[in-house]
Amino acid sequence: MKRKVLVITVFAVILVFSFTLLVYAGKKEIKEEKPTIIFWQIEKGVGFAGWCQEVIDDINANENFRVEMVEQPIGEVFNLITSAAVSQSGFDFLYEWAGEGNVIMRGKAGTYRPINDLIPASVLANINPVTIQACTDSEGNLWGLPFLNDLKYLAYNKRMLKEAGIDVSKMTNSWKDFTYMCEKVKQADMVPITWANKEGYGCELWCLNNMYQYFDETQELIDFFVKGENFNDARLKDAADKYKYLYKKGYLWPGGETADYASHYFPMFSSEKAAFIWMMNSKWYTVVRQGEIAEDNVGYMKLPLFGNGRLANVMPTLDYVFAMAKWTKYPEETAKALSYFVNEKWMKRLFTGYNQTVAYRGLKVEDTSELTIPQKMLLEQKELTIIGYEAVKDTAMQYETFNRGLTQYSKDEITFEKFAQQLYEVTHQD
Repeated sequence: MKRKVLVITVFAVILVFSFTLLVYAGKKEIKEEKPTIIFWQIEKGVGFAGWCQEVIDDINANENFRVEMVEQPIGEVFNLITSAAVSQSGFDFLYEWAGEGNVIMRGKAGTYRPINDLIPASVLANINPVTIQACTDSEGNLWGLPFLNDLKYLAYNKRMLKEAGIDVSKMTNSWKDFTYMCEKVKQADMVPITWANKEGYGCELWCLNNMYQYFDETQELIDFFVKGENFNDARLKDAADKYKYLYKKGYLWPGGETADYASHYFPMFSSEKAAFIWMMNSKWYTVVRQGEIAEDNVGYMKLPLFGNGRLANVMPTLDYVFAMAKWTKYPEETAKALSYFVNEKWMKRLFTGYNQTVAYRGLKVEDTSELTIPQKMLLEQKELTIIGYEAVKDTAMQYETFNRGLTQYSKDEITFEKFAQQLYEVTHQD
């Protein structure tokens, strides 16, 4: 009898233990059914990081997966993305630039995957077409989902200009007026323009990106760089000479040749140490609203006129996009997360709550009283154009050669003809 009870007891213990293991395994399995997707926010400290977290909170409250945001410092982002690509790990999606970061270049190199088959057509239909164009390669692969039209314009410090004797009520963006104002600011022992000539950034902002002004259609600009039939061109020389003039006259902050871009370019303006800045609206929140400069002391205008093509009157943009890692284990979930970021609710929140210029077209905003002047400038535009590296998006080496060669030209280390030859050779290499 005792033996029988013992056997039954042992059997019961085994059953209980087995049941406990099954329950634990079941719970573990349930827990693992809600995967975590890693999102890299690649500009640590930028104002609209708060918006990113708001969207993520919405996703986590309503979906069977989680999104976790990891903020990365912009000064390290290129190395971090490169390392992630080598290890094929690190993030499931991030936001990056359709332009200078070149989502297409990285996609073709194996960092990202095309999203045409994952993002519903109904979602893409709400995105400004020019931003889709900037992320699509010649084979029709869409490498990123746009969410910002990063509007480009000139911001200026009203106090500094007034101290230099400039009437800020009569300013124009003509080349003559712009260089006149720079000279007046310099004569007043102040810095006219923030940053210069470090690793090509100055060249990019003040020459390459302004090349759109010499063309009547965006496709002409793209063809000029991608086909690269003749870079020894009067339009490119004019833009290069204008940049060289700014450099030679000392209008660009001399310290910019050695200073770190991320730490100095925008703080130079937000701390009132430079009168003009080529503003990227994605930085408006941190540079103006959260900077040392008072909002009512900042003025805005279109970029200085280099060329006189039809596009010179069009507001240029650089597009921010969400890109999906090639190695993600959760492509469907990641695509669903991306769709949250670009739906009407969250696009409106980014536009009105964070003063950004979004890529969502047809956004209805009833109360425009709280919008910034740049946002109103965007709303007034009948069209947008892409600028800068979007035009040379399939040839990464061309971008590097452009900036390096223009720096050399500005310092009289090479002729313009040599600069043009270098561009041609790198564009047509096998």
